[in-house]
Amino acid sequence: MRSLLALVVAGVALLGASTVHAQAPTVLSADIDAGQTINQLLVSGLNYTVTSNGPVEFTARLTTKVDGRTLLVSKSLRTESNAGQTGEPVRYSLVSATGNAAKALRKLKRARVTLTVDVKGADGFQKVLTTSATLPRGL
Repeated sequence: MRSLLALVVAGVALLGASTVHAQAPTVLSADIDAGQTINQLLVSGLNYTVTSNGPVEFTARLTTKVDGRTLLVSKSLRTESNAGQTGEPVRYSLVSATGNAAKALRKLKRARVTLTVDVKGADGFQKVLTTSATLPRGL
């Protein structure tokens, strides 16, 4: 009887430990920093923040629609990581726009851009965060 009780206790302890380990990180948000312009995007890139309370890795891409076509404006050059221990926002940057997207953006007075962040974490955690903003032309 004592060995059966010990077996049950060991099983409950093992089950409890595995559920704690399988807990996925929580990505709270991804936001485009306010006050950015098309001119800044063309010259120095786009700043954005990712907030997480667990360790995650992610890639980001920025798109816009011009004349019914979706253009890739910029994308991450490498996989970024965020330790996310405190839930504080961490700022990241995308490189400046080039090619057809830059050519199309130069002609616009304002542009609606969409930031898509593909997040991956421990134990197969995956999430896609999307946010949009309208950028004015700037000075």
